[in-house]
Amino acid sequence: MNLTPHLLESALLEVIDTKKATGQRFIEYASKYNGPLTLVFSEDLEVLPDDDKQAMLFVVDVLLTANEKTPDAKGFEDAGEMEDILEEVIEKWEMLEGTFEEKMELFYDASEELEAIAFVEEVLEEGDISKEGKETIYLTGYAIIEALSRA
Repeated sequence: MNLTPHLLESALLEVIDTKKATGQRFIEYASKYNGPLTLVFSEDLEVLPDDDKQAMLFVVDVLLTANEKTPDAKGFEDAGEMEDILEEVIEKWEMLEGTFEEKMELFYDASEELEAIAFVEEVLEEGDISKEGKETIYLTGYAIIEALSRA
Protein backbone atom coordinates (compact mmCIF):
# COMPACT_ATOMS: atom_id res chain seq x y z
CA MET A 1 0.00 0.00 0.00
CA ASN A 2 1.30 3.41 -0.87
CA LEU A 3 -1.28 6.06 -0.15
CA THR A 4 -0.11 9.13 -2.00
CA PRO A 5 -1.50 12.60 -1.33
CA HIS A 6 -3.47 12.31 -4.58
CA LEU A 7 -5.10 9.00 -3.56
CA LEU A 8 -5.98 10.30 -0.11
CA GLU A 9 -7.42 13.52 -1.53
CA SER A 10 -9.43 11.59 -4.10
CA ALA A 11 -10.77 9.28 -1.39
CA LEU A 12 -11.54 12.21 0.89
CA LEU A 13 -13.53 13.94 -1.85
CA GLU A 14 -15.37 10.73 -2.67
CA VAL A 15 -16.32 10.16 0.97
CA ILE A 16 -17.45 13.77 1.41
CA ASP A 17 -19.16 14.25 -1.96
CA THR A 18 -20.65 10.86 -2.64
CA LYS A 19 -24.32 10.14 -2.38
CA LYS A 20 -23.43 6.71 -1.05
CA ALA A 21 -23.44 6.66 2.74
CA THR A 22 -20.51 5.38 4.77
CA GLY A 23 -22.65 2.46 5.93
CA GLN A 24 -23.34 1.42 2.32
CA ARG A 25 -19.62 1.54 1.47
CA PHE A 26 -18.85 -0.52 4.58
CA ILE A 27 -21.40 -3.13 3.48
CA GLU A 28 -19.64 -3.31 0.11
CA TYR A 29 -16.25 -3.57 1.85
CA ALA A 30 -17.45 -6.18 4.38
CA SER A 31 -15.83 -9.27 2.89
CA LYS A 32 -12.64 -7.66 1.62
CA TYR A 33 -11.99 -5.64 4.79
CA ASN A 34 -13.52 -7.84 7.47
CA GLY A 35 -10.47 -7.39 9.74
CA PRO A 36 -10.55 -3.58 9.99
CA LEU A 37 -14.33 -3.37 10.07
CA THR A 38 -14.62 -5.97 12.83
CA LEU A 39 -12.11 -3.95 14.81
CA VAL A 40 -13.94 -0.67 14.27
CA PHE A 41 -17.34 -2.05 15.20
CA SER A 42 -16.14 -3.60 18.44
CA GLU A 43 -17.31 -2.61 21.91
CA ASP A 44 -14.57 0.04 21.98
CA LEU A 45 -16.47 2.11 19.44
CA GLU A 46 -19.72 1.88 21.38
CA VAL A 47 -18.26 3.62 24.45
CA LEU A 48 -16.98 6.60 22.47
CA PRO A 49 -18.99 9.84 22.40
CA ASP A 50 -20.89 10.46 19.14
CA ASP A 51 -18.38 13.00 17.76
CA ASP A 52 -15.57 10.51 18.35
CA LYS A 53 -17.54 7.70 16.66
CA GLN A 54 -18.15 9.88 13.61
CA ALA A 55 -14.46 10.78 13.41
CA MET A 56 -13.47 7.10 13.70
CA LEU A 57 -15.87 6.05 10.95
CA PHE A 58 -14.70 8.93 8.75
CA VAL A 59 -11.02 7.99 9.17
CA VAL A 60 -11.68 4.33 8.39
CA ASP A 61 -13.91 5.18 5.43
CA VAL A 62 -11.26 7.42 3.87
CA LEU A 63 -8.44 4.92 4.50
CA LEU A 64 -10.34 1.98 2.98
CA THR A 65 -11.60 4.08 0.06
CA ALA A 66 -8.04 5.32 -0.63
CA ASN A 67 -6.73 1.76 -0.44
CA GLU A 68 -9.34 0.72 -3.01
CA LYS A 69 -7.89 3.33 -5.37
CA THR A 70 -4.37 1.88 -5.25
CA PRO A 71 -3.40 -0.14 -8.32
CA ASP A 72 -2.69 -3.27 -6.27
CA ALA A 73 -5.50 -2.88 -3.72
CA LYS A 74 -5.59 -5.81 -1.34
CA GLY A 75 -8.09 -6.35 1.40
CA PHE A 76 -7.57 -7.59 4.91
CA GLU A 77 -10.04 -10.25 5.94
CA ASP A 78 -8.58 -11.85 9.07
CA ALA A 79 -10.21 -10.24 12.13
CA GLY A 80 -7.97 -12.19 14.53
CA GLU A 81 -4.81 -10.99 12.83
CA MET A 82 -6.19 -7.44 12.82
CA GLU A 83 -6.67 -7.63 16.58
CA ASP A 84 -3.09 -8.91 16.94
CA ILE A 85 -1.78 -5.96 14.96
CA LEU A 86 -3.77 -3.54 17.13
CA GLU A 87 -2.37 -5.20 20.25
CA GLU A 88 1.19 -4.79 18.87
CA VAL A 89 0.51 -1.12 18.18
CA ILE A 90 -0.94 -0.56 21.65
CA GLU A 91 2.01 -2.32 23.31
CA LYS A 92 4.48 -0.13 21.44
CA TRP A 93 2.44 2.96 22.34
CA GLU A 94 2.34 2.09 26.03
CA MET A 95 6.10 1.48 26.15
CA LEU A 96 6.76 5.03 25.00
CA GLU A 97 7.11 7.91 27.38
CA GLY A 98 5.99 11.42 26.59
CA THR A 99 2.92 13.38 25.65
CA PHE A 100 0.32 12.21 23.17
CA GLU A 101 1.87 14.46 20.52
CA GLU A 102 5.39 13.17 21.20
CA LYS A 103 4.21 9.58 20.89
CA MET A 104 2.41 10.40 17.63
CA GLU A 105 5.61 11.92 16.28
CA LEU A 106 7.58 8.76 17.10
CA PHE A 107 4.93 6.57 15.44
CA TYR A 108 4.89 8.86 12.41
CA ASP A 109 8.67 8.63 12.08
CA ALA A 110 8.48 4.82 12.24
CA SER A 111 5.84 4.46 9.52
CA GLU A 112 6.31 4.05 5.81
CA GLU A 113 2.80 5.40 5.17
CA LEU A 114 3.48 9.01 6.12
CA GLU A 115 0.61 10.51 4.12
CA ALA A 116 -1.96 8.18 5.66
CA ILE A 117 -0.68 8.82 9.19
CA ALA A 118 -0.66 12.57 8.54
CA PHE A 119 -4.29 12.34 7.41
CA VAL A 120 -5.30 10.64 10.69
CA GLU A 121 -3.41 13.26 12.68
CA GLU A 122 -5.11 16.06 10.77
CA VAL A 123 -8.56 14.66 11.53
CA LEU A 124 -7.66 14.53 15.22
CA GLU A 125 -6.46 18.14 15.18
CA GLU A 126 -9.49 19.52 13.37
CA GLY A 127 -12.23 17.59 15.12
CA ASP A 128 -13.91 18.11 18.47
CA ILE A 129 -12.70 14.78 19.81
CA SER A 130 -12.19 13.71 23.42
CA LYS A 131 -8.73 12.85 24.73
CA GLU A 132 -9.65 9.14 24.98
CA GLY A 133 -11.20 9.26 21.53
CA LYS A 134 -8.06 10.73 19.99
CA GLU A 135 -5.95 7.89 21.30
CA THR A 136 -8.45 5.24 20.23
CA ILE A 137 -8.86 6.72 16.76
CA TYR A 138 -5.12 7.20 16.27
CA LEU A 139 -4.16 3.70 17.37
CA THR A 140 -6.96 2.07 15.40
CA GLY A 141 -6.12 4.09 12.29
CA TYR A 142 -2.44 3.27 12.68
CA ALA A 143 -3.22 -0.44 13.09
CA ILE A 144 -5.40 -0.44 9.97
CA ILE A 145 -2.68 1.32 7.98
CA GLU A 146 -0.14 -1.25 9.22
CA ALA A 147 -2.46 -4.15 8.34
CA LEU A 148 -3.07 -2.87 4.83
CA SER A 149 0.67 -2.29 4.38
CA ARG A 150 1.35 -5.92 5.29
CA ALA A 151 -1.38 -7.34 3.03
